[in-house]
Amino acid sequence: MKFFITSLCLISLPALASSSFVSVTGKCQIKVVPDQASLSFTAEALEKDQKKSVSKITTQMNELTEQVKALKLKGMVLETSNYSVQQQRDWENNKMIDKGYRASVTLTISSNEITRMGEAMSLGSKIGITNISNMRTFLSLEKEQAEYLKCLDIAADDARSKADQLAKKLKAKVGDVLEIHEHQQVASPTPVYERTMMAMKGAADSAPVQIEAGQQIFSTQIEVKFSLK
Repeated sequence: MKFFITSLCLISLPALASSSFVSVTGKCQIKVVPDQASLSFTAEALEKDQKKSVSKITTQMNELTEQVKALKLKGMVLETSNYSVQQQRDWENNKMIDKGYRASVTLTISSNEITRMGEAMSLGSKIGITNISNMRTFLSLEKEQAEYLKCLDIAADDARSKADQLAKKLKAKVGDVLEIHEHQQVASPTPVYERTMMAMKGAADSAPVQIEAGQQIFSTQIEVKFSLK
């Protein structure tokens, strides 16, 4: 048992003596212009008759869909979601009052023609849809991948520059890369603004709102360990 411990120490000490390295953090933070936008329209109707409620929102959504398609926005994708029909009963004067059936459905439009999304907003207002919201800009998968690779290059160059500077100052030389760890931090898409029918009042008779893409912060950082000569 004593011999085993002594042998282990003798083997480990030279290894510890030669393990010289430097660890640095390489960072990248760039401003990116989004190339996609999306916008949601929610049609709602409250009627005593369930079929009438459903018919009203169906008519609105079908009309909106056809008119939006006519815009021929580049890269347009339409998605229908959140369809629901529920009986609404409210507590009034110490008793439950049957208000009828509330039906709702949401249509989300996305396109890479960001500046023309205001045209779709105007269409929704003209049709009478009272809930127009979640206007946001974001990066397409293709652009996100391209910007990500660009950011990795910047972070790698930053790490190498820091290691070389430290080694030069401390009279050493940077050797091989021993370890690399990445910590990606991509900014989430943020809403440009949200509008309800009250905010859109009068928009049906005015020029479409001009939508600007804005900028998004794209960032990543890596931890790199270099050997020292």
